[in-house]
Amino acid sequence: MPFQSIIERARGILLAPRETWPAIAAEPVSAPAVFSGWVLWFAAIGPLARLIGWTAFGSWTPFLGNMHVAFAYSLVQAVLTYVLALAMVLIMAFIVDLLAASFGGTRNFSQALKTVAYAYTPAWIVAILGLMPTLAVLLAVMGLLAAGYSIYLLYVGLPFTMKCPQDRSAAYAAVSVVTAVILSVILSAAITASIGMLWLRSSGMAGDVSSLSAPLHAGPGATITVPAWGGGGQGSATGGNAGNGPVTAVPVDQLKPFLPPTLNGYARSHLTANRVAIGSTQYSEVEAIYKDPAGHAVDVKVEDLGSMRFMAAIAANTQFETQSSHGYNRSMIVDGMPASERWYGPTQSGHYAIYVAGRFLVQAKGSPTSMATLETFVRAVDLKDLAALK
Repeated sequence: MPFQSIIERARGILLAPRETWPAIAAEPVSAPAVFSGWVLWFAAIGPLARLIGWTAFGSWTPFLGNMHVAFAYSLVQAVLTYVLALAMVLIMAFIVDLLAASFGGTRNFSQALKTVAYAYTPAWIVAILGLMPTLAVLLAVMGLLAAGYSIYLLYVGLPFTMKCPQDRSAAYAAVSVVTAVILSVILSAAITASIGMLWLRSSGMAGDVSSLSAPLHAGPGATITVPAWGGGGQGSATGGNAGNGPVTAVPVDQLKPFLPPTLNGYARSHLTANRVAIGSTQYSEVEAIYKDPAGHAVDVKVEDLGSMRFMAAIAANTQFETQSSHGYNRSMIVDGMPASERWYGPTQSGHYAIYVAGRFLVQAKGSPTSMATLETFVRAVDLKDLAALK
């Protein structure tokens, strides 16, 4: 589709959908043509904008400001986001096609793909705000509005493209969206778990690979032993039964005490807790913002990776270090545990993280701050008791 035609079609679907959908339905365009001529281009807007924004300005975090993000990390995130966006379009199109007969419509995958592709347009266009990380709040608000408008466009378009009765279009659209959301969440979790387990198996880490005890200094003069992942005996941060069966994530009420009202002399101003369980994939976290009297803020998070603990194995067996005139990003082993730190000099922003017992991740980030301060915050968490949780 010529560039000028793309602009006209985007303007039409956004500003005059009821007049534009009949023209879209009547076009004899194949599914591959719609995918290559529309989906591939518009789905790239968000990932590309975020890649540029994170590279140029860093990632913006409430209360903390901009945090520098390594280009390699931004690139991987952009590619994964793009691939998942394309997969989501195909999933949604299959759902719309499969449900057509149930709502009095006519099955036609090419028409279903056109419906989904053009309905997604507002959400894709709004994602360009990712160019400016400081507009994260605006992007979130606009993203919700755009998602709502995309659902409206789907509702308007279904009677034209899938030939369903007008009075059944709302239910058709609602069931399609809900089904797609559920499947996309399951798919994302499955892909994440599968990639991690494949990595573990390829690196020979799917079973017991270590029975050594790893000393862990939780603070001045304190030494503990990291339990193995499999729950029996002792193990290093890289060992244990990393691939043996599901793991139940620790309830958030057990994680909250690790972020007390006062930590390292800073007062807690904000606390959130989340726990997610999708089948056997489980994860829980608590996060708090700590501030001193001068207004300096540090974000501290304690995560139980649960069924995604393969991430700790990846961290334990990945060594990297990058340096520039503005800062650095590197991994290391601290007291037998995988750790990493990232620093960006121009904004005095940093991030410090450490993996505990091959399962828990404790991290701190802030701006302006110092790396010594962030490390002190991580050390202030009771790592010994955290390692003992099951």
